[in-house]
Amino acid sequence: MTEDLEEKLYRDYPSLYRNRQQTLMSEGVSCGDGWFALIDAVSFLLSKHDQKIRVEQVKEKLGALNFYVQFGDKYSTGITMLAYMISQVTCEICGSLGARYEHQGWLTTRCPCHRPGHEIREIDVDCSSVDDLELGFGWALLVKILLDSAKWHTEHNAMPAATISVKKIDGQLLVEYSNGNEMTRGMVDFINFYARRIDECSGQPIE
Repeated sequence: MTEDLEEKLYRDYPSLYRNRQQTLMSEGVSCGDGWFALIDAVSFLLSKHDQKIRVEQVKEKLGALNFYVQFGDKYSTGITMLAYMISQVTCEICGSLGARYEHQGWLTTRCPCHRPGHEIREIDVDCSSVDDLELGFGWALLVKILLDSAKWHTEHNAMPAATISVKKIDGQLLVEYSNGNEMTRGMVDFINFYARRIDECSGQPIE
């Protein structure tokens, strides 16, 4: 990531990145600029949630965004996990909707314009199950990832089942839930916040 964007994170969230010289953050944010909006959204929500949380490392690994923190909890896990999932359909170079590719033995997530090699689609981008919500593809993809992730963690990670509802009110995406747990709350909060940072149809970050 460029130095200017890194410095913006450090200025905007000083508590979250306060110990960066004592952790692997001393090496900087190890990913492309296309994931800045994801990282900024995670940083905002973590800072707002608990001032004790510290970021130890932010990096690309196997074509996905990995956020490692100290003093996290279920809520912060919900946030970072959703960012991890969404990064797998977000171009690391420009932030447009993308897919995972294999390039010279490495996995990377890119849009068609930045496609490096043979495509590997590991995230289901079929949004037909949310067609009735009348959302643009960018937002529909966020909701699809949220619903699939919540279902998986309920079935495999003992997360209490949640009832999730999705609306579009005054041009804004509004996801609400009942039941679930703090991890569910983190997931839903991330979707609601991040949706305001991207174009509803293209998924492109909004300046």
